[in-house]
Amino acid sequence: MAKGEKVKLKSKPSPPPSDNSDIDSSDESSDEEIDHLLGKMDKKSRAFMAELVKELEKTQDTLVSERSELEALRLEVNQVESINATLMKDLAASQAQCNSLKSRNEELEEQYSLLWSSTSHPPNAKVDSSASTSKGCDKCYNVDLDSYATNLTNMNEMKKEIVRLNLIIASGCMSNENKKEKVQYK
Repeated sequence: MAKGEKVKLKSKPSPPPSDNSDIDSSDESSDEEIDHLLGKMDKKSRAFMAELVKELEKTQDTLVSERSELEALRLEVNQVESINATLMKDLAASQAQCNSLKSRNEELEEQYSLLWSSTSHPPNAKVDSSASTSKGCDKCYNVDLDSYATNLTNMNEMKKEIVRLNLIIASGCMSNENKKEKVQYK
């Protein structure tokens, strides 16, 4: 029968341990009651009960430590969730800013392409001040094209100056004859 009682004791589920703060000293059996119960038991039962009590104490200690770990993990999860929420807000703001920058970039590219197509472009040839080294005809072999372009610009400026001076001379002669109209000199 003793074996059957042991099996029954093992097979009975024990109620879940509660927090140490929930234990009231009035709920515990007094030492006299425990001694009285242990006195009725044989040595094997006492040893078995002692083992069960040790296992129960270990289980309670384990549960207490696991509860504290669980609370610490819950706090960490809450912190991670709050950080995640903040990062999600930042990501949404960054994506909105990125989208607005992309649309602005596309607008600027369209404006640039319109401006590029509406204006004339200088030739892509490399401007070099040294004379041409190609073995072309003898007439243009030793011609410096940059100095030619510079001289052409200077000649056009001189032509404008000559036209202006001719107007001044013509208006000066006419003013001596007619003395009606005077031209201001620059």
